[in-house]
Amino acid sequence: MSIGIFLGILPGAIVITIHKIPLTLGGGSGALFAGLNFGWLQQKHPILMLQ
Repeated sequence: MSIGIFLGILPGAIVITIHKIPLTLGGGSGALFAGLNFGWLQQKHPILMLQ
């Protein structure tokens, strides 16, 4: 799970400037999108994860 959060925070740290206005997803939004993507991937290709 921590890998997913880390991979979500990376795109959230990117800042794009449009007409001198910085736009960014932020760490929370990036982690949310990463969680959605990893959840979808887990649904399509289930992997047995033992604790």
